[in-house]
Amino acid sequence: MSSAGTFSYGDRIVTANACDFLRMAAEWPRSSPIDLAIRNIILSALYSSETKMGGSGIISAMLLSGDVEIISETRKPKYSDVSDVIDTWAPRGISRKIAKEIFMMGACGSEVVLSEGNQWGTKVSCVSGTVQKGTVDNLMLGKLGVDYNCSTSAFVVAIDGIVESLGHIHKLLESTEGAPLVIMAKGFLPDVTNTLAANYPQKLKCIPFVVQDWCLESFLRLRDLGVTCVSSETGDMIEHSILGSMVNINISSQEVILHSEKNQKRKIEVSFGKDLDSLKGVSLDRTKLLLALTRFTSRTGVMKLSYNGKTFTVPKSSYMAAKKCHESLAKIFENLGAIVTLSQRKTNNGKS
Repeated sequence: MSSAGTFSYGDRIVTANACDFLRMAAEWPRSSPIDLAIRNIILSALYSSETKMGGSGIISAMLLSGDVEIISETRKPKYSDVSDVIDTWAPRGISRKIAKEIFMMGACGSEVVLSEGNQWGTKVSCVSGTVQKGTVDNLMLGKLGVDYNCSTSAFVVAIDGIVESLGHIHKLLESTEGAPLVIMAKGFLPDVTNTLAANYPQKLKCIPFVVQDWCLESFLRLRDLGVTCVSSETGDMIEHSILGSMVNINISSQEVILHSEKNQKRKIEVSFGKDLDSLKGVSLDRTKLLLALTRFTSRTGVMKLSYNGKTFTVPKSSYMAAKKCHESLAKIFENLGAIVTLSQRKTNNGKS
């Protein structure tokens, strides 16, 4: 499990570790048709096992050599056990650091989103609440800036349609009495957003937010979060709407997070910075695997194994999947050996 190889990505060189097992296996040389056939059989089995149960591929490869011993097994792992699993697959690097950080933030019981960002530096954040994806209307975003991000208490209105004129929302704007207002809708005509942007924030503190798909299965369920909902299907009219209570929100250029005591769903977001350049994809893949391994460890337990005199820690589920893969490959090679032997005998008999 020690790092002995390197990979080149663009103008970067990165030290390989257990997270890169499939990348290393793909470099396996072959010099004859038999070598090629065996290589493809093994790679296919290891790849299939790895995709079904992360971490099992490299353990399967170790089992093929017959030098793996079970040192101990624990059903209820501690934090130190999870940390040991992460250290086994990634002894160093940013992915190791992020995996440990998000585990401490509750990654085993929360939604985790990994993405490649355009900012400098890798960003890790945790939010609680209901996330409504979309975008601040472009005309308003030009004034706020693409990096706009604000946490505040505001009136929130959701309109399942397009806001066609300022007259439609005039009553809503007056009702706020200077408090922040966020209007989420399917769209806004240019005259509406032009007026809102021109008067923001001195006269009007209203941000138009364009939504393509609503975050909840039922649009009207947003009312449970304190949002004022307007839908033509229920006979609502924008100009007759009445604001409810203010809602604690976090609004950025591409999402509105609604915080409510009725919905405390947590989400962890990791955005890999552009300073990683060509290594962003590698870091993301490694973190994704490490996240899976921490979850496997928490759910199924942990095992300590020994290979070539070195002790390392693995999720029990990964070992069990590797064992099945090893048994399957053993049967395949047994049959393949019989075929090759039979073929050689026929060839020799033909020559004699």
